[in-house]
Amino acid sequence: MRSRLTAFSEINDNTLYDYMAIYRKSCQQMRRSLKSNRPKYRAVTSFLQSLVTQAEPRFAMFGPGLEELDESLVVKMMTCPETLLIADLPLRQIHGIGSGISFYFNNNQKFNILTLYSTTSVERKRARREQTVTVNKMFYQESSIEGNHQAVHYNVIAQVKKVCEVVDGFIYVANAEANKIHDRQDELAHILAMIDPALGPQNRPVLFLSCTSYDGVKRIPCVYMAHQLQLNQLRQPWMVQDTVAANLTGLLNGVEWLLEEIEHKNAQLKKEIILSVFPNTRCLSCYFLQFGGLKCFSKYWQHMYCLNDTFCSVRCSQ
Repeated sequence: MRSRLTAFSEINDNTLYDYMAIYRKSCQQMRRSLKSNRPKYRAVTSFLQSLVTQAEPRFAMFGPGLEELDESLVVKMMTCPETLLIADLPLRQIHGIGSGISFYFNNNQKFNILTLYSTTSVERKRARREQTVTVNKMFYQESSIEGNHQAVHYNVIAQVKKVCEVVDGFIYVANAEANKIHDRQDELAHILAMIDPALGPQNRPVLFLSCTSYDGVKRIPCVYMAHQLQLNQLRQPWMVQDTVAANLTGLLNGVEWLLEEIEHKNAQLKKEIILSVFPNTRCLSCYFLQFGGLKCFSKYWQHMYCLNDTFCSVRCSQ
């Protein structure tokens, strides 16, 4: 982000709004400084790993930046192996939507992206050609009475709902080109419908790709994008990443953050499971020594770490 950008701006009530304070909640530098403070829960071999099912993380990707830009982000992702290597082509279906495509991050960590479009490819092409707005078929509107006025909110259709229930996180592709007209209030309503707590855990991360077609296109800076989308309302972990569709600049930084969030969540879950099974001890090796289970279990746990990061070496005495 260029240093000459103003961190404060006047809003409607003539007060100063601190864009930077909002963005610092999830910016790259803040994440790096906080990362060292996170507790490290080390792997204790295959038996404990099996307590939590390990599958490739799946993310639902949606948003106007997938459809309005001159350069297709999805096509570039599929045809740029030096940045993202395709792991598997879509073979299975998720409730009629499709499985998406699996990629390798840094050529080793596998993850799946399920792309959700607002309408058919023919309608999207026509809308770009004629510069018109299509009706988003992923959502339907419902009205309710709030106080003395009528409020309208969005819900996802049944097929999209099934997808939201099974994914590990979300990728929202925002159109960040400054020369375009954007309805951020409508976009926020769509985002809130997708991450509705009724559809899954509230701690699933949301990556916002603030995307332009090419380098050199005047963009809305990511700190302003966070303000326009009112991301301070979200309870989920979130990050805004400047991205360029033509060369995928910034994409890997966003994917790395998503995978780190999933890894941290899985580590927390493993800790909770272990402590629920062994509530009165923090060291599993000491637990089995105390209760005579060493001979039965030590062949699985040749080396173990305590949850408090104290190393315990357990060797089979048979």
